[in-house]
Parts: sequence; C-alpha cells; structure tokens
Amino acid sequence: MSKVKIIAFCGAKGAGKSTAATLLRELVPNKIEELALAGHLKNVCSKVFNLNLDLFLNPALKERELEDLVVLTPETLAAVLGQFYVEGNLEQHIRPHIGRVLDTPRSLLQYIGTEVLHPIDPLIHVKIMARNVSEDKLTVLTDLRFFNEFNYFKETMGDAFLPVYIKNNAAELVALADQHPSERDLEKFKSKCEVIENHGSMAEFRTKLSTLLVQGIA
Repeated sequence: MSKVKIIAFCGAKGAGKSTAATLLRELVPNKIEELALAGHLKNVCSKVFNLNLDLFLNPALKERELEDLVVLTPETLAAVLGQFYVEGNLEQHIRPHIGRVLDTPRSLLQYIGTEVLHPIDPLIHVKIMARNVSEDKLTVLTDLRFFNEFNYFKETMGDAFLPVYIKNNAAELVALADQHPSERDLEKFKSKCEVIENHGSMAEFRTKLSTLLVQGIA
C-alpha cells in the first residue's frame, strides 16, 4: 500500500458511498478495511432503543416510519452517553432532549449523533472509530459528513488522508429536502476533495475508482 492510510467518501445520501467502498474491496481484496463514523452510533441506538440493527443499516428501511415511535427519556439518554464513554451534564446534555419524539431510524441517528452527542464532543464519532483502525490495511470510511471531522483528519494525517466526494446529481436533488447538518455540512468541504462522478454504469464507476487507486492508493 502507499502512504494513504484513510480514504473517506462523502456525498449526498444515495450518491454511492457504500457502493464505492464495496467496489474498492473487490479491486484490492484483503487490503481494505471498511469502517463508518456512525458505526458505533448505529449499534448503540439498536441496543438502547431495542430496534433491529438492520433498520439502521438497510437504506430502504432508514426512511420508514417506526412502528413504535421513539420518545427520549432520561434513562435512554443516559444509556446512550454511557455507551459513548461520556458523562453528560443533566441540565445541559440530557434535560433539553427529554420527550423528543423521533419517527424514523434516520431521524433517530441524526438527532442522537448530532444534537445529543456533538455538543459534548464534536469529534466523538471520530474518536470511537479510531479505536478500530487497522495498521495493516487501507481504511475506507463511507460517511464523512462534517467539516470538523474533515479538518481533524486533514490536520492530523496530512497526505495519508484522502477525502473523495462522490457526486451524483439525482441524489443531491433528493437531499436538498433534508436540511439537517449531517447532509448540509458537506458544502463546506466538498471542494477540497477528489471528485468522482457517479452518473453512469457500475462498470464506469468501477473504472473511475480503479484510476483513483492507480494514482496513489495502491
């Protein structure tokens, strides 16, 4: 492998970030480790709110309304913080969220990940993910979303970090309706990323990713 240690895909939901990671694993078998900054968040939400993990992993299920809406309580909020190894202040980090009703798996992830956890530590998801990074493989992140996360990797890793913006016009049109920071913060740093257009066939997408590898990853 080359000096690049982490490649991070960003882009609108549905742009092809997870597909890109899958194709990279096929191009360089046994040399890729796929991680997600929201991976621990998904596991924690599944456990604390007693929801099937597939609701958070399957794109087709993320937007569906939950059979039983989630209502945040002091107990569930404290449990989430415990799973992230932090102690929140009752008045500042728990009480403002009590009674919040969340109706889809995506809205639950967005609220817990951004509104609850980011005020405590805006790099909390990066720090959790870093515990699982392998020294022997190229780490591929499928969900770079926030400018502060982009800055952290760029400042601490330099050229060993390669951010790649997956541009898909159709996905971006759909994402315009979602004004949550996890979808909008991309505008702050996408111009600083390598760009791969994903408008054609899977074969064309694979070829573009292969070219990216040849240019410096493998």
